[in-house]
Amino acid sequence: MTNRQNRVALTRRLWLMGGLALAGSVWASAKSAAYTLIKGTVIGKNGWLFFSYDDPRKTSTAKMRTVAKTITATVDLFKAAGIDTVLLLTPAKARIYREFLPDDFSFLPEADARYQLAVETLRKSGALVPDLATALNDLHQKDPGTALFFKADTHWTGAASEAAAQVTGAQMLATFKLPPS
Repeated sequence: MTNRQNRVALTRRLWLMGGLALAGSVWASAKSAAYTLIKGTVIGKNGWLFFSYDDPRKTSTAKMRTVAKTITATVDLFKAAGIDTVLLLTPAKARIYREFLPDDFSFLPEADARYQLAVETLRKSGALVPDLATALNDLHQKDPGTALFFKADTHWTGAASEAAAQVTGAQMLATFKLPPS
């Protein structure tokens, strides 16, 4: 692709994201009790966007167990080679920013327990699995003005990744026999 084609593609992506954000703000301002789903995107309160695959009303422990078996087998291979393993399980944006979910898109008790169950299941593999949901929730409660996820995106911000790095680093220092720096 030429530089001009790259600029055109970037511009189209920006227009698409801008249009989605605009649609989200229009739908979020409506007084409807039902959530709105546009191409896999849930329109939350105040224009916050969430992806439907993070649906807090659903849970599948069978899928989680299948994935955990594969991860455990991989961790076993690393352990056999003498390699310590750290797994970072990023909590869903919906888990941290519940207050911006549509009213009829709230967590079922089983889905609410899903993250902690996944952490505990992955820890059985022998890998270090920090609880990032607790760290991010604590930071969100302490300083609600610090953005941890982007409002119109599922990615976490630099503040969230820094909090995750601090928690992970502290647990690595406490758990692993690391060589001196």
